[in-house]
Amino acid sequence: MNFIKADPAQMHKTHGIVHELKKDLKGTAFEVRTQITAEEIEDIIVAELEGMGAYWCGIDNTLEDWKNAPKDLPVAQYAAALLLAGKAIMLYDIEDEDETWILTLQGLLDGIGRFMAQEKVGIDSIVDEPDGAFQFALFGKIVYA
Repeated sequence: MNFIKADPAQMHKTHGIVHELKKDLKGTAFEVRTQITAEEIEDIIVAELEGMGAYWCGIDNTLEDWKNAPKDLPVAQYAAALLLAGKAIMLYDIEDEDETWILTLQGLLDGIGRFMAQEKVGIDSIVDEPDGAFQFALFGKIVYA
């Protein structure tokens, strides 16, 4: 764990009766870990592929891992199942099917973590609106606005 290397008695600046951290200490960042459930991951994948991301992203369900997909299970839910089982899924740009991306569970989790840190949002916000976190997982930034 990182600590601020300063004398605790010297960390604050006083403005009348208000005490605040000194300017050079305010931006000190600490890593916070959070848990995400399999259901939340499925909710994120389904919301993104069936809703928010449908304007830019498609899923290639013609690959080998899709041959045994249950016929009555929606494509987005099976994509989530593949990720949760440690498999990768292939996505493509719906306007240019030659542009493809591979998504893994670790990639998704990394993207969610980076998005949470940058946007200062919790997992509930991402479950409700996953597009930004999903794009962070694929591109490291927002590409499709």
